[in-house]
Amino acid sequence: MRIKKISDNKAQFQLECTKGAPSYNMGALEGAIELNPQGIVHYIAPKNDYSEGRCEMEFDFTKPGQVKLTQKTSDIDCGFGSGVYCDNVYELK
Repeated sequence: MRIKKISDNKAQFQLECTKGAPSYNMGALEGAIELNPQGIVHYIAPKNDYSEGRCEMEFDFTKPGQVKLTQKTSDIDCGFGSGVYCDNVYELK
């Protein structure tokens, strides 16, 4: 995951996730998020041709130096390959 702050209250993110054997599927998502003092950001992606619904993610910046990402919708809604979920704690650099 890459996150780049582009203003005091906005950041751009790029996310790539993979699932290992036996399917080796992958998913990618990018977008902009509005930062807030509480540290919890809810992101809803625009509908696209590769998904059935709208991808929803929660970014939790409450612990210094990391972001906890929770995928709120299915792999299909996010346009990801079968079984690909990006839930994880990512270190910020």
